[in-house]
Amino acid sequence: MTMIFAGLILIMLDINVDIYMLRFELLPDFVGFALLFLGMRGLASKSKYFRSALPVDAVLFVGALCEWVFLAIGLVQASSDAVTFFDTVENLCMFYLTFCAVQTLVDLEKESGYHFDAVRLKKVWLCWLAVSAVVLVDLLFINIVIANTSGLWGLAVIALTCADLAVVVLFLFYFYRSKEKYEYFF
Repeated sequence: MTMIFAGLILIMLDINVDIYMLRFELLPDFVGFALLFLGMRGLASKSKYFRSALPVDAVLFVGALCEWVFLAIGLVQASSDAVTFFDTVENLCMFYLTFCAVQTLVDLEKESGYHFDAVRLKKVWLCWLAVSAVVLVDLLFINIVIANTSGLWGLAVIALTCADLAVVVLFLFYFYRSKEKYEYFF
């Protein structure tokens, strides 16, 4: 579970350096996907969710590696449609991968009788999913219907993005606590 948590941290924290037209991601997502893969592979015998998530994670690893290389050498720009599309697909797949991790903890908690606080973690995950969906719908509405981010809509995007960040931090906090409790018993 520690590798899964470390992978989630690397994927969810985006620290970029822009030099002219080149972008360097200091915490590359592909390293996070590699850690996720190794962590899930180690627990695949205990979880059907991890077995089904491994191919998704492998595809995301290859895609994130290609994106990182293409951005680093300037083959594509960070604002390109291809990068935006891949990042959107990556974010949607992250909900699936995190669901697999959360549901595994919930199932292991039920099977073992030990308390990992997995039910609360799942509630926080559902809250994160809901907030992210609202952010996505709001951004699509602004980009398609309004075509600008000024005024109240811009403030709404900022407020929702801050709420999304807060829920992500809360999810990582509860995931860490559940991971620690899991590792204590196993």
